[in-house]
Amino acid sequence: MKLDIFIHKNNKYLIQTFFYGMATLLSNISNFVIAIIFIYALAPAEYSKVVLLKTSLIMITSLSSLGISQGVVRWFNKGERKNDLLSSVVCSICFQAIFATFIYLMFLISFRNLININISFFLIFIIILLNASVMLNNEFLNWYRAEQNSKKYSIYTFSRSLLQITVIYLFIKNLNSSMSYIYGLAIAECILLFFILYSLRFKLSIKYNFPLIFSILKYSWPHALIISSGFVLNYFDRFMISKLLDETSLVAYYDAVSMLLLAVIGLVSRPFNLFIFPAYTSKYENEGAEATVKFVERFQKYFLILLILLTLILTTFSELLISIFFPSEYLFAKSIVPILLIGFIFNSLYVSSMAGLYMTDRPKSIAYASLLGVFVNILLNYFLIPRLGLDGAAIATSIGFISAYIYGYYLSKKILYIKPPFTLIFIMLSVILISYL
Repeated sequence: MKLDIFIHKNNKYLIQTFFYGMATLLSNISNFVIAIIFIYALAPAEYSKVVLLKTSLIMITSLSSLGISQGVVRWFNKGERKNDLLSSVVCSICFQAIFATFIYLMFLISFRNLININISFFLIFIIILLNASVMLNNEFLNWYRAEQNSKKYSIYTFSRSLLQITVIYLFIKNLNSSMSYIYGLAIAECILLFFILYSLRFKLSIKYNFPLIFSILKYSWPHALIISSGFVLNYFDRFMISKLLDETSLVAYYDAVSMLLLAVIGLVSRPFNLFIFPAYTSKYENEGAEATVKFVERFQKYFLILLILLTLILTTFSELLISIFFPSEYLFAKSIVPILLIGFIFNSLYVSSMAGLYMTDRPKSIAYASLLGVFVNILLNYFLIPRLGLDGAAIATSIGFISAYIYGYYLSKKILYIKPPFTLIFIMLSVILISYL
């Protein structure tokens, strides 16, 4: 009987992970295909502008959402009325999108000499649509994740990927400029938003439960710092490169190689983290701390075994992979591959290793760890990029990730001790070093 229950539970986890994996694969393919379209359509200096537009949008929307996604996952299991929760979140995000638009416009003005964008009323209108649709779609997809409805999550992720590729391709074909990204993405996200709103029309109402949203934001705002800090650690080096080095094209080279690594590592890390957070939250609520620790430690081992295989492939065949996907001049950045991989590995373990902090409502502690990583990253970027170029940016990024992981784990183990798979981590680092040499 116990064996049947164990098999049933693990089959459920495997099915969810499969669909999350498919959704991640589609999302990674979409981002990768869009980047390839721009890389071959534009000169490296012009593609660098796309990189800055894209990364700033990601960082701003993640910060402006105030971590509501994490709060929804948490409150979903607290017995709240689901329709009230969803409607309140939608209303709140609409207000927060206005703030995101203001911040994004400030960014465009600050970098107008580099990006060469003329601010107009039409552009402001497009940016409002872009921020609102991106942030709302993120929350609707997160709603399916909170429900652990991995099938619907995958279907809408596929639709989102297909729309983005199609519409952005049409814009780049006709405009042939970096602004094709802004216009194409805005239209694609608005189309997706229309279909999601139609499918959820019976669950939505014009209702704003302020006490509920206030309670969620009180819990979730540190998550905004955590998520946006993660994006800053991943992407802020592009801005530092553009400011500290004379050659604008270097931003394009660095982004392309980094994106290739994230796309491949994300095939494992993204579905794992999408699955593990709601899964261990539910297990902690229903079965307690001991069962949760065993659950997380077991799945961490499976996760790292897959990561070892991927890092072996990436370090051994990095030059070949770059040559296949990008023009020959992008090989200039091949030296950053093993350096960035180390940081990405520790970042991939972040959500599972900090389970004690996530489940006991201590997101502020996680935010402190993330902010420490950002501080280390920016400080090292400032000193290393002028001296070591792209390698300096990669070193700063990896040390930032490692610093955040070590401090966060130190805080988390006092509450819920989840033993890291030290042996597998050591094997992985050895694989990277040996392959690199």
